[in-house]
Amino acid sequence: MERVKDLPGVKIHTSLKPEFAGAVGLFSIDGMKTSEVDGQLLNKYKIHTTGIDWENIHGVRVTPHVYHSPKDLDRLVTAITAMSEKQAMASKQKKS
Repeated sequence: MERVKDLPGVKIHTSLKPEFAGAVGLFSIDGMKTSEVDGQLLNKYKIHTTGIDWENIHGVRVTPHVYHSPKDLDRLVTAITAMSEKQAMASKQKKS
């Protein structure tokens, strides 16, 4: 989460405080539906996540497992970075 929290449009909905840390994270990307983020992660990057749209909770849940390697998490960071940058460019083009 530390590596993606400052990307344009990325919102982390999970506390970064160590006392609230766990093996679950929730994030969203401005301008993208939860289903779009979840779908792209699976279809384009082969990363399984869970999209959540329930009451006031909207985002993609990531639950790394003990069997996931740092390389797997790097792939997730790469995917989020690419989606964030693409969405930021699309937003700029709409404003122009």
